[in-house]
Parts: sequence; C-alpha cells; structure tokens
Amino acid sequence: MKKIVVCVVLLFCLGAGSLFAQDVLSWPEPISPVHPIINVGVGFGGAYMFIGMGVPPLSLTVDFPLNAGIPLSVGGGVAFASYANILSELFITGRVALHLNFGVRGLDIYPVISLGPAILWGDWLGTYNYWTGKYEGNTTYVTFGFGTAAGIRYFFNDNVGIWAEAGYSHISYISAGVTFTFGGGGGGGGSSGSSSSSGRYVVNSDTLNVRSGPSADNAVVGVLTRGTAVQVLDSSGTWWRIRAGNITGYVNSSFLARN
Repeated sequence: MKKIVVCVVLLFCLGAGSLFAQDVLSWPEPISPVHPIINVGVGFGGAYMFIGMGVPPLSLTVDFPLNAGIPLSVGGGVAFASYANILSELFITGRVALHLNFGVRGLDIYPVISLGPAILWGDWLGTYNYWTGKYEGNTTYVTFGFGTAAGIRYFFNDNVGIWAEAGYSHISYISAGVTFTFGGGGGGGGSSGSSSSSGRYVVNSDTLNVRSGPSADNAVVGVLTRGTAVQVLDSSGTWWRIRAGNITGYVNSSFLARN
C-alpha cells in the first residue's frame, strides 16, 4: 500500500507540473516518433530484498513513440533479479508512457504504467523442512504484475543520456541507467516518408524547429507548422538546408514529406 501511495503522489505532481509546461503536447527533443528509446539499467530495492541480494535487479526496456497527436509511447521490456540464490524473479512487461515537454532540450519527464507476467522460481517457494533447516523442492510461481512510476531522462546529445524511474515499473522501487535514441529530433511530432533528393516538401509534424546549423545543438532560427511548404536547398545527410518564406536554415529530414 505504501508504494502505491508514493507512486500516486509522484504521478499527481507530474500531472500538476505539466500545466506550467510551455508545450506539453509535443515531443521533447531529441525524441521523435520515428525512433525507439532504449533503457538499460539496474534497480535498487524490491519486494524480496529482505531475503538477501544475489543478482541485482537488471532491466531492459524499449519505448516506441507514437505519432498520435499527443506524446505517448508504448513498449515493453524485461527485468531480472535473484535473491540469496534461493529465489529468482523475471518480469516481462508492457508499458505506456506520457512524455511531458518543459521546453528544456534533452529533458524528458514522464509517468509510466507497466503490466505483465511476473515469474518466480527457486527453493524459497518450496516447503520448509524444520528438521534440516532448508527449503525443499524447486517451485515455479507465475503471477500478473502491475506498476506505475515517475520517470526522467536527460540526453547529453542526440543519442545518449541517463534515466531514472521511481515507483514500481520493474521489479525494484528505484531504477536508473543509460538511455539511447537515434532521433536528433527537430521538436516535431510526426514521421515522414521523404527521400534524399532536392525539391519541394511539406512539414509532416505539428511543429518543426529550423536551426542555424545541421544539428539539434544549433540555435533555433524559426518554427514551421504542419503542412508548411518548404524548398530543399541541400539534401545531403540527415539535416537538410531548406527555405520557407523568409526563413532559411536546417531541419531534420525525418519531419518532411514530399509535396
């Protein structure tokens, strides 16, 4: 009950804080709906820690951002831990997260809900023999787990960052580690089927930042909205040089579609 109360309070605080965000309904950079987000980490604390720790809680999750008008991601993952060599736990989870954009590049704050089967096995689930002082029989037990957590990511660049989640989204109360994505996003919320050739395109994203140079680290010189026609001046690489009205600069080609 205590962990549920903590999770609810954290999620409420995040929801209330989102009211002050500048652009809650767009993806925080560098996340974009065309690239997955991969989390690898280790956990601290868990329901069976009182037995003694063997292998600490290890987790791997993948989130797939959706082009759904709001920054939702769906995904899944696995988490494993063992306790004092007499109990092991495997949690196979599906997850849904809402990503809040506070206008700080690289910062991703999100509440997440996870659910899936939890598999436990080991001598500890067997029968305790008072004569020998040991558990007898290796038993497997399967249950269905549900969890909520508040998460935070911070990307150092377009590909690598760190993350942490507090709650119970895996098999530990706190998890942290390294996160990866391949976005280099332009602040948008859409995908595209564009090809690398010069010509006329339209913006296929709710908003798209135009930057002074060919990377997300450069300054924003303008913002385009969905459907805006642009002329591609240079289509080499991922970042294309474009012109739209009186704005000239670089955008991520993932957010352009051929007109």
